[in-house]
Amino acid sequence: MNQPIRDPDLKQLIDDITVDTYGDAERASSFHTAFDDHVELPTEAQIIGVTVTVHEFDIGGDGTTLTARCSRGTTEEWLSLVDLEFPADSPAAWVHAAYRYDLGMKPYPSAMPEDWKLNWA
Repeated sequence: MNQPIRDPDLKQLIDDITVDTYGDAERASSFHTAFDDHVELPTEAQIIGVTVTVHEFDIGGDGTTLTARCSRGTTEEWLSLVDLEFPADSPAAWVHAAYRYDLGMKPYPSAMPEDWKLNWA
């Protein structure tokens, strides 16, 4: 991780998602489960300023990265999940921030949603 996590709730979310994981593949699998459990699909996201609809999350062919099946109009493709940006107050943005932090990347703006169910509370 390249930077300290300043938000204790985000740090706790990462710890909660990745508990008992060993290696990158297990961490990716745990984040995949978190996205599946907490993000209602379809949902909207942006990539380089363009709005897309996210239909599904999966683990990439290398077993250690996450992808998202996205569409815009009639075009559909799998995109790297780290490249998407979700609305800041959504559960998707919150889990996505944890995912990007865990990979050592700066997260996009996010805030813990008011109705978020804290597993550790």
